[in-house]
Amino acid sequence: MNNTIGFPPADALLVQLTKVDYQKLFAQFVIISATALGIIVGAAQFVYNKTAQWYQSGGKEQLLAYAHQTTQFINNKTQLFDKLYAFTVSVYNRIELLAHKIEDLVAA
Repeated sequence: MNNTIGFPPADALLVQLTKVDYQKLFAQFVIISATALGIIVGAAQFVYNKTAQWYQSGGKEQLLAYAHQTTQFINNKTQLFDKLYAFTVSVYNRIELLAHKIEDLVAA
């Protein structure tokens, strides 16, 4: 089987490719994929069960406390939430002012 007419590296590659048992490789790939999938599903189930137990035994309150502490820490360092709150109030005030102006136009 000499399709490349005198290019030895390509000839050697073609010879090696004809010796490969692709069915065996595919079977091994399927086995490895199924094993990896089983491990992933098992680990996800384990984490889900442990998380559900933690959440039911007071984890929700602990999570809220951590979130509150994190928010306070970020706000103390950057004033990000203060700025966000001020922006939200500003937008709300503008919307309310616009609504009053529309009411005045409709009433007139």
